[in-house]
Amino acid sequence: MLRSLCWPSAVGSFVCVLGVGVVSSAPLPAAAQIFVTDSLGNKITTYHFDGSIANPTLVAGLQAPYGLAISGTDLFVVNSSNNTLGMYTTAGAVQKASLIANLGGPQVVSVSGNSLFVSTQFSTRISLYFLSGTTASLGNASLATGFDYITGIGVSGSNLFVLDAGNNVADGSGSVAMYTISGTTATLVNGALITGLNVPSGMAVHGSDLYITDFYDGASSSGSIQKFTVSGSTATGGLLVGGSLVNFPNAIAVTDDASTLFITNSGPGPADGGSIGEFTSSGDTVNAALVTGLSSNLLGIAVAGNAAPTVSITQWRSVRNHVLNVPQRSIVLNPTAIGNGLAGPTVECRYNGIQRIDVDFSAPVTIADANAITVVGRTTNYPSGNVMGSPVSYTPQSISMTGLSSTLGS
Repeated sequence: MLRSLCWPSAVGSFVCVLGVGVVSSAPLPAAAQIFVTDSLGNKITTYHFDGSIANPTLVAGLQAPYGLAISGTDLFVVNSSNNTLGMYTTAGAVQKASLIANLGGPQVVSVSGNSLFVSTQFSTRISLYFLSGTTASLGNASLATGFDYITGIGVSGSNLFVLDAGNNVADGSGSVAMYTISGTTATLVNGALITGLNVPSGMAVHGSDLYITDFYDGASSSGSIQKFTVSGSTATGGLLVGGSLVNFPNAIAVTDDASTLFITNSGPGPADGGSIGEFTSSGDTVNAALVTGLSSNLLGIAVAGNAAPTVSITQWRSVRNHVLNVPQRSIVLNPTAIGNGLAGPTVECRYNGIQRIDVDFSAPVTIADANAITVVGRTTNYPSGNVMGSPVSYTPQSISMTGLSSTLGS
């Protein structure tokens, strides 16, 4: 596919950029994609995938909100202090503030189709409910029992995964149990699918992959993200992200396409030390401090949709018509761009006459920040020694790769 961008240059000429082999997803929708419970503020706050606030108080008046789950445009939130599960829309409208009552110490929730799985009895068992409109009927109050402290529930197909923090101290007593679900019955497959977790605080499940936040790994560690892949009745995996990149993580969520993970961190203090971090599902850091300065009690997180679009580039071609003495124009890839294969700026520059410039890469380059592709001018033509002059401010309107529907041709 050949795509072109053109904008007026100086003295009546035009500058065009032609992209060869450029693949990009649709622009981000306006709706919020990250939903976070703040148990100190008793609210749900929403963010866009770039970290900007969508709504500081999407839902207010909650009672120590904890776990979150999203199904389509339905948003479910656990109120841990008044023992209820509330139902809202992802736009913040109340559907039923007390969809389920008298839960007895609920903490986390998971939704699959019309089935709701809630940790009850002070997070020692899983209860199953069936949703019909804004009514939830009890399927099995004791679907799965015998846990010490449930901090995560995940459903994939007919498989149910339960994260148990054990003694809730860094002694390796945390574990994951696996069940199969049929109707209102859960059959244990492996009660020790994963063992040896320290203080597991959250879990996200996508297909056969389990992503787990371990709040505290020991005396010198501030926690980690673990990844395990299930095959049959066993799981293999381990550390995905650790060290200073995580800061006592609470909850974790994975995007619909399983490309990106978001976690909430407690931070070093009791308040205003919390943050949201973003990583790829393969363990690469996108932005470990996507949002900072938050409450330390961000106990639930959910995402809707997929993370920011990326651009895979194998070649950029610039075709320009410069009249004599028009300042040179250069295509520059900002070295601060997030992606692989970006060791520094890639610059190609010509002047005078009709020019075609190819910028090739040894391998496809993925740039998460599409705005890092810029065009700059130079104050002078090449002096002796082919050294370019100093860069000048030059930002054509159409160079950004976001919102190009009106300028990007086929």
